[in-house]
Amino acid sequence: MYDVTVGESFKAVQPWLTNVQEAAGEGIPILLLGNKMDMDGDREVSFREAERLAYENKVMFFEVSAYTAKNVTESLTQLARVLMEQEDRVRDTTVILSAQPIKKKACCK
Repeated sequence: MYDVTVGESFKAVQPWLTNVQEAAGEGIPILLLGNKMDMDGDREVSFREAERLAYENKVMFFEVSAYTAKNVTESLTQLARVLMEQEDRVRDTTVILSAQPIKKKACCK
């Protein structure tokens, strides 16, 4: 998350993304959020600039307002959808073993 009214917070996103992507590996969904979209008059980071960064790094992107709650639910719902789709794909390739009861031999008669 970065603050759309503070350009320095956006500049810190690229190194952070690089670190997260290296640590998490491929296929891990990442959501980039630009906060304070309600403060358009104080904006230092354009929507297009952030959208381009997200596209180049193959991450999801939303602008949100924690103050007004705009896009907060939508962004998290989208992340949840992606995680559920990913889980479904993994489940489809997983071998499911059926639990067979193990017959135990009596040790003493």
